[in-house]
Amino acid sequence: ETLISGVETELFFHHSAFDLLLQYTFTDAKNESNESYKSDKKLPGIPLHQALSEVAVKYKKTKWFYRIKYSSKEYFDEINLIYENDRILMDSGVGFTLKNWQIDLEIKNLANKQYEDFVNYPLPGRSFWLKINYQF
Repeated sequence: ETLISGVETELFFHHSAFDLLLQYTFTDAKNESNESYKSDKKLPGIPLHQALSEVAVKYKKTKWFYRIKYSSKEYFDEINLIYENDRILMDSGVGFTLKNWQIDLEIKNLANKQYEDFVNYPLPGRSFWLKINYQF
């Protein structure tokens, strides 16, 4: 049995020259098991705090953005012995609109930080993404 409670918030500001996005999530996810060794422990894979901040600057048909994502300590096991400390990831990208085409180039994990998602399962380092959309 578990008890999960939390709050999600988002603030979005739009202007002709830029956009600003701020998000915050608080999730208190506890194991309420009758088994004493895992009772009142945090559920694996659910950080207590998550936040995101993104600014996008627009000029004519071009948009550049910079994003920072934060996650607090995250446990990987039921008894909270194995964990990953806080993590901060930074992404950036640029997009172009040409008639019905939208072309985006994004660089994720700019600092090439090495993190794990559960025990010994590495997350990608710096990665490059190209997205092409055509609208008809």
